Amino acid sequence: MPTNIEWTDLTDNIIRAKGGGWWCQKISEGCKNCYSEKLNQNSFFGGNKQPYSGQPPELVLDTEAIRKWGFQRKPKKHFVSSMTDVFGEWVPRFWQHEILDGMFVAPKQIFQILTKRPEIMLSPDFSQSLKK
Repeated sequence: MPTNIEWTDLTDNIIRAKGGGWWCQKISEGCKNCYSEKLNQNSFFGGNKQPYSGQPPELVLDTEAIRKWGFQRKPKKHFVSSMTDVFGEWVPRFWQHEILDGMFVAPKQIFQILTKRPEIMLSPDFSQSLKK
């Protein structure tokens, strides 16, 4: 989706709550003023009004959007999952792999992922599972 964020061209919110909106879990003081949760509280923006705390709702992964990355001919900067954390504990490991695989087959694209959980991405368990 096109965006007004100056440092990216598109936001690809490929992890969504079933039925609409998004979900994330606050883990630090930096999460106190979360713009994503504020947008999620507003149904005008497609939010589901769920707080970013407690148990996650049922989530869905937009595999079709991931598949389309590999067919894009014009280079773009993609902000992947601006409304959640791809490396959140609630995101199934195989989804993370599917996202990274989709990036791998789209060499013309630039992908940007922000995470507050780099330890998951950097863990030996995660990197070993990528090699399988």
